[in-house]
Amino acid sequence: MARTKLVQFEFPFRSRGGPRPGSGRKPNGPRAGVPHGPRAPLAARYPVHVIARLRAGLPSLRRKDAYRAILRAFEGGAERNGFR
Repeated sequence: MARTKLVQFEFPFRSRGGPRPGSGRKPNGPRAGVPHGPRAPLAARYPVHVIARLRAGLPSLRRKDAYRAILRAFEGGAERNGFR
């Protein structure tokens, strides 16, 4: 029985690689497509919610001793630097 020579074929990749029309996550929901610009200025009379993230491995700020230390720092800084 004669052996046939194997030939490697090349297939063009049409479905992957590079940007394609219609690719990517589609906008969904009422906040879809919201611009990431700066916020409008706020008047000083309005409170602002601030989130502080800690480094990994630090103790929780919910501990009583940590809470008291932060409270003292805020109280001391409230009288200067324009904090309210």
